[in-house]
Amino acid sequence: MSASDREAPFVEACQLVREYRVGSAVVRALAGLDLAVGRGEFLAVLGVSGSGKSTLLHLLGGLDRPTAGSVRVEGCDLATLSPRERTLYRRRVVGFVFQSYYLVPSLTAEENVALALTFQGIYGAQRKRLAAEALERVGLAPRARHRPGQLSGGEQQRVAIARAGGTPAAQRRAWQAAHGRNHALRPSGCATRSPRQARQARFPIASCVRATRRVSRSRWPTSPRRWHAPIAPHA
Repeated sequence: MSASDREAPFVEACQLVREYRVGSAVVRALAGLDLAVGRGEFLAVLGVSGSGKSTLLHLLGGLDRPTAGSVRVEGCDLATLSPRERTLYRRRVVGFVFQSYYLVPSLTAEENVALALTFQGIYGAQRKRLAAEALERVGLAPRARHRPGQLSGGEQQRVAIARAGGTPAAQRRAWQAAHGRNHALRPSGCATRSPRQARQARFPIASCVRATRRVSRSRWPTSPRRWHAPIAPHA
């Protein structure tokens, strides 16, 4: 790994704009956002309802495309990816943790995690082992055979975190070899979580982005604890 690769952001958004049309009105959810996230950094995006947090995460996760600006992950511009390549990016690189959990109620915690691994082409004993390891990392090994209805809300959230983080490092390296810079991805990569999710996953939060109603562009300090993102309100 070269010095320039070590210093380059793991995730980088440049002049990111996302607009939606609601009837005759144009809603600007993001207005010229610049963001750089380092390798291994854990980031929490904070802000009031309607400030653009979900819009930002959808763009970083490859679920949506910006109106203007760019999103780069490991130097790869997501806008250059084909639909199939974007699917592989979401499958192999990004872990999604939804507020509503979206666990399959008829499956156990272990089976919910294992189901996600099935889409990675992982089966049999390896799938069972990886699912058990993912639950162990979030402290839910004793509850592996419980169904969602038998778990608390916090435990269900941890199952969702285990499911999101269960992708083997080899799968990430395969995507990076095809699209990213010429060095392997660390298993941790970079993650965006709420403070509660980070605590439940037993991960420290290195810094926070607070989404405010400021629309003007902000400068990003090198290693801030907390700073303001230029995210516009929905109204």
